[in-house]
Amino acid sequence: MGAHDILDGVRFRRTLTAVSLAALAMTGLSACQTKIGLAASASGHRLSDSDLAKYIKAGAAPYTDQSSGAKVTPKLYALENWIDDQLFTDTAIKHGGAPSTQDLTAAKAAVLGSRSSDDYTTFYGGLGYTPSFSDLIINQSSMLVILVERIGDVSATDAIKILQSGQAGPTLLKAVSATKPQVTVSPRYGAWDPKGLSLSADPSAGTPGFVTFPGSGQSSELPSPAG
Repeated sequence: MGAHDILDGVRFRRTLTAVSLAALAMTGLSACQTKIGLAASASGHRLSDSDLAKYIKAGAAPYTDQSSGAKVTPKLYALENWIDDQLFTDTAIKHGGAPSTQDLTAAKAAVLGSRSSDDYTTFYGGLGYTPSFSDLIINQSSMLVILVERIGDVSATDAIKILQSGQAGPTLLKAVSATKPQVTVSPRYGAWDPKGLSLSADPSAGTPGFVTFPGSGQSSELPSPAG
């Protein structure tokens, strides 16, 4: 995977994160005290500290985003992406039921395009993430594509184009917020900042705001598997 391909994927990834986290803010995500060992919960789905750790390589350290110069803390980034995945999946199910194997295969193919899963395992691995994290990103993107397909009655390929254009934002916000997701995050990982639409953490973590729309210059959301 070349540097140009990597940068091409950034725009799609920004759209995914902007939509999902803005929706969380609208529906009241809070950093309530959770049980010991629980990192977060989202609409009935639970992520333990040990499960969160499976997305990060031992010793993974914060890294600097090449485009924005901002620092990204792998564990917090993985946590936010896990929350995104739960919300996209739940919302897609409420717009047509559980996706079939055929639905998932078509969406994944559209998401990857000319790339492969191994390309992303390699790329994210270099930043301190495990193959499980790459799988999470691909599944999250695929579920969002399915959601756009169902809302707009379009093909997976057209759903990708709509997401890249940034035009799907308001409709997706409405769809996700309508599910009224209940999300909590352990104070160990910070607190939800409704103004910045991001997890605020200890200053030493150096985490940027994760909600920015295409063209804003924020690229800590690393490339998605967009074709």
